[in-house]
Amino acid sequence: MYYGEEDQMKKNPLLTSILALLLTSLFITNNATTSPSTVVGTQPRPSTSPVGTTFDLNITIADVTNLCAWEFNMTFNATILRVENVVEGEFLQRAGSTWMPTPVIDNENGYVFAGDSLFPYSEYGADGSGVLATITFSVKMKGKCGLGFVDTKLRSWDPINMELVAIPHTAQDGFFQYPLGDINGDGIVSALDLYRLGKAYGSTNGNSNWDPDADINKDNIVNLPDLSLLVNNYGTDC
Repeated sequence: MYYGEEDQMKKNPLLTSILALLLTSLFITNNATTSPSTVVGTQPRPSTSPVGTTFDLNITIADVTNLCAWEFNMTFNATILRVENVVEGEFLQRAGSTWMPTPVIDNENGYVFAGDSLFPYSEYGADGSGVLATITFSVKMKGKCGLGFVDTKLRSWDPINMELVAIPHTAQDGFFQYPLGDINGDGIVSALDLYRLGKAYGSTNGNSNWDPDADINKDNIVNLPDLSLLVNNYGTDC
């Protein structure tokens, strides 16, 4: 604080109040715009595979510290996909021995629930990024559907209070489509899909020409990567 500013503040209580309000607003704004760096996601994104085949979906973790336990509940369209198996990934095993209960798979209602933890718990969990689990899906019919996280939980271990502690994070849903690039959903990647993508090219969510179906790779912008995916699958219909 410069010389004389303190006297100015004492003489002008209104100025003091305004400055305090501004500082409080900045603090709140900074907190509101800060998001956790740890991310639970899926790879590949989007996923694709012909009818009658299977594909593996990796449930991934990025930028986590001291992960001791995790669980997720994922939904899918049971008309299009079927879960065949869920296996533990290598990430948590980096920190020690683990225990993974048998996953719950419901192929009628379209959800899969899985969890894993260090056994015994340790304050020194797994750090970094890797694969938590791998889900094997079989493809029953052509179409598209989200692979959505209904709930995800990440935990570290507090050895002082002897309890699990939540790790703040965000979750990014997966997506399946076959044929990949079938924007209008007629079962074939054709000029009609190219036309739809062209109308939406360069748009993001909120633009007047935004078309979420044209965002093939689900990165919230219709651009060259989406066009490349469509062109690479042009003519696919089976």
